[in-house]
Amino acid sequence: MRKKRPQTAVKGGAASSLASSPVYKGIFQGSPTTGKKKKKPEPQNMATMVAKKDRLPSEHVIAYLKYLLEAAGRVKDPGDDILTIFNKITNWKQGADERGNIRDLD
Repeated sequence: MRKKRPQTAVKGGAASSLASSPVYKGIFQGSPTTGKKKKKPEPQNMATMVAKKDRLPSEHVIAYLKYLLEAAGRVKDPGDDILTIFNKITNWKQGADERGNIRDLD
């Protein structure tokens, strides 16, 4: 039977002479025997994506949504304004055509 050589690396790696040497200390940082457990990343959702200083309380969000609904009730339908402007332009064109002021409007 053969004798083991001194300072031969062992299967685990941590008990070897290289692992204990200060020269090679950085090489074995990620080895399973000396490494630290990695922290699991937090699941991504809306709460984790917004910084805590920028978060709004639920009361503020509800008040803001109510304000938006009230503002939507005050704003008129833009289609009505567009139709009014279109009718004014059409009437102006017809009046100008009848008077002969404008030769070619298109």
